[in-house]
Amino acid sequence: MLNDIDFDYPDLGLPNLVWAKEKARTYNKRMQISAKLAPLAFEAAKKFPRWKFVGSDTWEYPDYLDVTRFTVYENREKIGIISTSQTRQGTKYVISNERINRILKRGGAMETGDLKKALKLMAKSFGGKTNVEKLAAAEGRLSGYLHGGNSAKQAAYSGAMQQVYRHLDDYVLANFEGVSAAAISAGAKHANVSNIPGLWEEYVATKQIAEAYSTHKGAFVLLSGRDYLVRDGKDRSPLVLSSGQLPSDLKGKLGLLKLLEDNHFLKDVGYRLDATTFFIVRGEP
Repeated sequence: MLNDIDFDYPDLGLPNLVWAKEKARTYNKRMQISAKLAPLAFEAAKKFPRWKFVGSDTWEYPDYLDVTRFTVYENREKIGIISTSQTRQGTKYVISNERINRILKRGGAMETGDLKKALKLMAKSFGGKTNVEKLAAAEGRLSGYLHGGNSAKQAAYSGAMQQVYRHLDDYVLANFEGVSAAAISAGAKHANVSNIPGLWEEYVATKQIAEAYSTHKGAFVLLSGRDYLVRDGKDRSPLVLSSGQLPSDLKGKLGLLKLLEDNHFLKDVGYRLDATTFFIVRGEP
């Protein structure tokens, strides 16, 4: 992501061709684009005006600083990197991003000495994500946050429960008023004991939803414009549905999740990562 807090982005001759200037650093030398990279950088910036090319990885010379790499962004999202390499055949333009890395069996970048071919590679590889790629990226984030949230609640509950006696969960919860009073009298901190029932309920909810996600007993939903990309159960092919086409149970639970704050679980309903990304438990609880 672009960092407007620590950096300014002065241009290098075109509005979308810039370099990352650290606000806390003093620059006493002029900044320029490496002569080897400049042809591709200028042509790409002109050909793809909606993309922003941010220069970095500078080499320092007596009179100037040389930009040797550009990170490319679209709508502030990183879509690739361009640079150069020196080979026996001469200078090669290096084009790389996650899509290219998945395609190649060896190495993580495509190289060519031809400027026109380099531009074609960028157009093909740096273009907008497909629905499958959108889902894969969003689900990767959701999976991490979902399981992270479940683990955090589990750790909080387990840590608090140790103040009482973790092997007596059912008994403690069924007789919590008396047990908690005894535990506090014996030296347990009130703050650690009093919130155990609430922590237990939160953990039960996160565990239920995490297990449903892991066993494919739910639907992954991504809001994309006015449509919903839906992947249900083990079916890896996404459906593109309008609001009116959503199944009633899915639509109802999605409506509840939209009322929650980001990174929140709701038992028997699902999990909201953010305003566009959800996991919904399917079937009866």
